[in-house]
Amino acid sequence: MLLSLSALFATGLVVAQPEPVVTVSPETIAASNGNLVLDTLWRYHAGDNPQWADPEFDDSDWQIRQSQIHSRERIDDRIGGIVWFRLKLKVDSTLYNRTLAASFSIMGAAEVYLDGKLVFRLGRVATSADEEVALHQELVNPRMLVLGSQPEQIVAVRYSSFSPRLVQQRGRMLGFSMRLGYYTETLDRFVQLLVKGRGLQMFFTGFALAYCLLHLLMFLYYRRLRENLYFAALALGFAGLAYLPTQLMVIPSASTVTLLAPLFKISLLLVSVAGLRVLYSIFYSGLPRLFVVFPAVALALALGVTVIPVDFYYIFCVVAVVEMLRTTVGSVRSKKEYARVIALGYFLFATTSAWSAATSFHVLRSGDDTPHYMFGFMSVMMGMSFCLARSFAKTHKGLEKAEELKKAHRELEEAHAELKDTQAQLIQAEKM
Repeated sequence: MLLSLSALFATGLVVAQPEPVVTVSPETIAASNGNLVLDTLWRYHAGDNPQWADPEFDDSDWQIRQSQIHSRERIDDRIGGIVWFRLKLKVDSTLYNRTLAASFSIMGAAEVYLDGKLVFRLGRVATSADEEVALHQELVNPRMLVLGSQPEQIVAVRYSSFSPRLVQQRGRMLGFSMRLGYYTETLDRFVQLLVKGRGLQMFFTGFALAYCLLHLLMFLYYRRLRENLYFAALALGFAGLAYLPTQLMVIPSASTVTLLAPLFKISLLLVSVAGLRVLYSIFYSGLPRLFVVFPAVALALALGVTVIPVDFYYIFCVVAVVEMLRTTVGSVRSKKEYARVIALGYFLFATTSAWSAATSFHVLRSGDDTPHYMFGFMSVMMGMSFCLARSFAKTHKGLEKAEELKKAHRELEEAHAELKDTQAQLIQAEKM
């Protein structure tokens, strides 16, 4: 028997909870920085009935849970069908008939009703995968939502998703997240976020591709320094990590997600393995035995890129970074050349990563959503590039000296040959 979305959402079922209600007022909107999140508990029910959008409908026997479930919860490819969500809003009288903005992140398709009236659609809700048009967006254009003039109003969401496995591969939340705010402010914030995201995407991607091209040319100039090729692979992987997340955030096409999500995983593998290989080539004369484990695991993950959840790739990347840190710290203690330069880069990377994690989990409050850890990893790459450039310069200088010696030797041979010719001519002249 096929599993239903009801069974899936029931894995996160919450019982003995109060009636799901959200207060919408100038105070609550201001307290949430103009972005009132409706990720509270909703009443939900599997099936499909147009009457469930009616504000007078009695939903007291419906189950209660959040509108999202994490990808780590049980997911089956056969899950499908339609689920309805309902939430009561207590609206302050100052917001009666006021136009607000409804912002969404969604993995699936949805229809949104307010007091029984369809206000907008996100994709196309359907009863089969062939008919459904699903969105896989973390950033959806804000939609207008005109509140009524009643103190209690009902938001109903008709939702479907036939691609839970794809959502799981990306490590995202199945379902939807809804937020309310003032329309003009929300739209301005959305545009600023989009422009900033695109700007950072182009900056990091351009930085990485420039380094990739530079070290690829250095490798082609002198192919014995293969570490330049490994660094080019590292920079290419970093370019993927910089470019792909923004594309996955703003492009809703499921086919695009199917293509880009595996490329993002490959980028994680490339950064991990190539980064280790570069570091080993800088500090060691040969490869440690431990290194062979990383390419082997990376190959296995690459072969399963379309089915293995993204969490495993993150874990692999974290383990690789820990090994890089261990190698760098050991090199600093051994006072190896360039160790302090790369250690400084990793210190900045660790600091910026800790800051990003603290703000993401709301340990620290910050209105800045800049990915500081990307700047931190840039510092690591710049440190590695500096070391490789110095090594390349020394090699080039050695080649120049060798060429000078070769030229001097050639000139000496020519002089010797001329001397022999002269001696031969003198001997011949004496005989005559």
